[in-house]
Amino acid sequence: MHVDASRLITPQAVRRLEMGFLGDLIASDHDTAALIDHVLKIGLTDAHFADPGTRAAFKALHEKGSCDPAVLQQRLIEVSGFEFADEAIQSTSVSLEQACERARAILETGLKRQAKEKVQALFARMTALSPAELGALIQHEGGALASLASYVRESDTMSLSDVPDAIPEEENPNALFANGWLRKGHAAVLVSVSGSGKSVLSMQLALAWAAGEEIFGIRPVRPLRIGIVQTEDDIEELADFRQSMRRGFVEQLGWPPEKIDAAERQIEFCNMRGLTGSAFATRMGVLQAEKRFDLIIMNPLQAFTDFDISTNSELSRFLRGDLNGMMKAYEWHHPAKCGLLIIHHTNKAPSGPERRGWGTDAYAEYVGAGGAELTNWMRAMLTLMPCVQPGFYYLTAAKRGGRLKWRDAADNPTNKRVIAYTQGYMFWREPEPDEIAALPGMGAAKKSEPKAAPDVKADAKAPAEELKANACTLTEARKLARTLFVTKRQGEKAYDEIVANLPLYGIVLMPTGRSTERLIGSSEGCGKLFSRLMGKRMPFQPT
Repeated sequence: MHVDASRLITPQAVRRLEMGFLGDLIASDHDTAALIDHVLKIGLTDAHFADPGTRAAFKALHEKGSCDPAVLQQRLIEVSGFEFADEAIQSTSVSLEQACERARAILETGLKRQAKEKVQALFARMTALSPAELGALIQHEGGALASLASYVRESDTMSLSDVPDAIPEEENPNALFANGWLRKGHAAVLVSVSGSGKSVLSMQLALAWAAGEEIFGIRPVRPLRIGIVQTEDDIEELADFRQSMRRGFVEQLGWPPEKIDAAERQIEFCNMRGLTGSAFATRMGVLQAEKRFDLIIMNPLQAFTDFDISTNSELSRFLRGDLNGMMKAYEWHHPAKCGLLIIHHTNKAPSGPERRGWGTDAYAEYVGAGGAELTNWMRAMLTLMPCVQPGFYYLTAAKRGGRLKWRDAADNPTNKRVIAYTQGYMFWREPEPDEIAALPGMGAAKKSEPKAAPDVKADAKAPAEELKANACTLTEARKLARTLFVTKRQGEKAYDEIVANLPLYGIVLMPTGRSTERLIGSSEGCGKLFSRLMGKRMPFQPT
């Protein structure tokens, strides 16, 4: 077995690797002394272990220096507990070669992690230096920085067979919201008209998600660490928002103050000092490497751009280059990856009839100002558009809405819901059912029922009666059946039913001597029609 360290990209995979190696140390089916000698020669230490539990266990085993598997196993149990020891024993390899390969993989991934930390520390120092100090740092450590950056770069390719198995959302470190609505490395956009309360809503969403609570049908998989970078509101306005949020969560949702306190500690405001474009993304990336936010909220988009956002080429450079670099870290897995929620404005609203359904219809994802590249790049999108009734807004999941699994009042799937602005202070709320039912297009529609299968035998009665009264050729009979029903298909099915069950409907077929002109109707009707046709055709000869 060859352990490829480049495949070990998730914390779970790294922990399984380290667990397996601990099991190798206490296994008795290979030479434990030879394995420990190999570990000493390659320089593997507890610092190379990523998982705190395996690091502590290896350190305790390594310090004792015993080669007796029974002694090592007992030491492992003392340090980590029976459950940990049992799990390690189940992960053991079967040969000394495999055990040595695991040790080498742990060393390699550990060295990579340490190198990454050095790179991040160097970049953090660079952002805080003056131009003269920066030049001295690059001159002194530029070579080391370049070699480290080259060393930590992950493979540019991955085969389909190497893609790790899917991890449940609740256990996936990259998951942010239920059903995969948004994960780390991707962005969502909230678009609304000016003055609608986007900033208040983004703050309210942040507080709920920081507490791990669902709000307006969007559920985080765990409490999130959130960074907010914004230029819309000064410190006094933020204080007003905070006071209103606390009041709303207590009065309307029944949260205890200590729960709000804990959520507030999960949120940090980031000062970008007026940076825009690539400079903003670079500085935000360095800050993210230090803070490790799960989600960053940008409010609004255009405050951090230094170009015309209607130009798709410029949008692509900023979104797919700068912001992707900050969110994704250009690696298959990186602990500093994060999600992004961008607050954005709409274009100027259309007038008259063109405004109907604006921002809530099937093309709502294109309501944001700027080029279509923004919509193409984003993973998920929400729009917040005013209803006819003041204070009520349609919240539409314009992109990836199906993953939120919203239901309307009749329990049908929907991607649109209504939220309302609280009178008296700044807080969004869920409206009462009667308030929603009074809004245009939001009344409780009847739940769709499965359509009953058509009754072909019942349909066949009408054309059968017509044929009994007036015999005709088969071609004319088919045309007659079609005219008796709304759809031609229904008439043809009724005709086919009659031909297949002639005695049931008192109908007969009478040949005329030509295969395409058989008569259909009652026996008497067909006889009379055949007599009228005798003068025009050869006498009927029975077949």
